[in-house]
Amino acid sequence: MKELGGECYRIIDAEYDTAQKLLQAPRWAVARTALSTLTDRRLERERRVPLLERRPRDRELELARELVERQQPRSPRKSLHFSSDFASGEFLFKYPTSMNQWSRRRKRIILSIVVFVLVVVIGAPVFFLFYRAPTCFDNSQNGDEKGVDCDGSCQLLCTTESLPLVFKGDPRVLKVADNTFEVVALIENTNVSGEISRAGYVIKLYDLNSVIPIRIIEGEIYVPKASTFAIFEGPFILEAEATPARAVLEWKKESLVWQDNIRRTPKLIAQDISFSREDTSPRLDATIENASLENVSNIDLVALISNETGNIFAASRTFIDTLPVGGRAPIVFTWPKSFGEKPLDINIIIRILPDRSFIQ
Repeated sequence: MKELGGECYRIIDAEYDTAQKLLQAPRWAVARTALSTLTDRRLERERRVPLLERRPRDRELELARELVERQQPRSPRKSLHFSSDFASGEFLFKYPTSMNQWSRRRKRIILSIVVFVLVVVIGAPVFFLFYRAPTCFDNSQNGDEKGVDCDGSCQLLCTTESLPLVFKGDPRVLKVADNTFEVVALIENTNVSGEISRAGYVIKLYDLNSVIPIRIIEGEIYVPKASTFAIFEGPFILEAEATPARAVLEWKKESLVWQDNIRRTPKLIAQDISFSREDTSPRLDATIENASLENVSNIDLVALISNETGNIFAASRTFIDTLPVGGRAPIVFTWPKSFGEKPLDINIIIRILPDRSFIQ
């Protein structure tokens, strides 16, 4: 075998004895593969079969083609082409890369189609099978929520988005009669749209010298949005030797669940307030007018009487079942005995309850 360019391929396959004899002639040699030859602006891979004097016969070409393909079994058979180069006296078996590029492109297209079909046929049903739309009760922060099941489209407000309740003075212990007392606390909710359905609280009563409460009162109250409301407990009777001097009110923090309320609050007005029988059994008369465009039910009213220093020294409570649109209803607050001091300010706190179950 003749060597050309420092490299040669040895043919040992018995199936190609005839071709082997032809290629072993002095005129023939199987030479190296040119890895990069620029022809017509395309990068090609070539197998060169040099010819010194004549063009090979068809049978010689066919056998040489088979030998070249056997040396490069990964090259596609259909992409092997024969051409002549008279300038160098060589005949070339060429492997154009454009065919390989198209083959790779076709494989990518087929792979993309297969992946798309798998996603549509398998992925979509699996997605809809396991997908759960965000809700306000799934114990997760998702959708437009700003916290876990709160804010956004949820009714619950996040604690970080709500303002705390503000005490307007200390809770007051009021003596109604011998051994009979009431407790009242005035509280403001500054949240424009935030309310609490049932806010739990604990009131502890202490006498002058004790650090142990002489009575503990537990309850819950509806906290309306953007308003001032009153917690009113009593009247209740204590033992003769027990004289409460102060009260401490604490919230049950786990019950302070804020909810978003965007409904318009009905407008109720207290009018014609008059005070009578101050020296015997005081009586407070007033009229409540419904100035809104809807009927209003479950109206809770607390009257607070303050002295010249602004301290509350008397309180009373009443209730209105229903007040129609534009309607007026008289209300009366009474006390069993005189106050002992002159009332200077009268404040009627109006609170509309969601339903009668909130009546204490």
